[in-house]
Amino acid sequence: MKKHLLFAALAVIFVVLVVIFLDTGGEKSGSVPIIKELRRILGDAEQGLLVEVDAIGDDGVISPEFTCVGINKIPKVTVKGAGQGIIVLIMYDPDAPSGTFIHWTAIAKSYGDAVEFPRDAVAEGVNDFGQVGYGGPCPPRGDKPHRYVFLALYVADVGRKLPSSGFSYEELLGFIKDSRIVSWGYTAGVFSR
Repeated sequence: MKKHLLFAALAVIFVVLVVIFLDTGGEKSGSVPIIKELRRILGDAEQGLLVEVDAIGDDGVISPEFTCVGINKIPKVTVKGAGQGIIVLIMYDPDAPSGTFIHWTAIAKSYGDAVEFPRDAVAEGVNDFGQVGYGGPCPPRGDKPHRYVFLALYVADVGRKLPSSGFSYEELLGFIKDSRIVSWGYTAGVFSR
């Protein structure tokens, strides 16, 4: 009887772990999913960057002024902890009905201290709204709160030419794949309307 109870308890724990793994995509970042293509690219890079976003309040909610409900103000994103190289910023919504929605991609040069987007950006990509630069959160009305992830990648500067503004997400992925990611970090906020 005790063996059956132990087996049942272990089975329940296994099922819970599988559900948690599937819910998070199995990535190292906890409950915030990393885009599938990037999860593979990150490999063994350490999670060593600190990402701060002024649009996210202490309660974790993105202020409406940074969204389509407000004026779509561009947030200040500060990335700390990198050395000399390149910082790639990707803001995305993993909860979008059509799958992951890219809101902002940008590249900046890092000289060892904090990098600030958009101020230090040398190039910005096309978002899934079809525009170059930032496109704020705009989830469908009535949806549960969507998560908005600000992911930063510190790429060793290999002396290659950086993409020019207007690059596609696929072009950015190609650039990242051909580079060495040293470390990464993220923060996330939620928004609903």
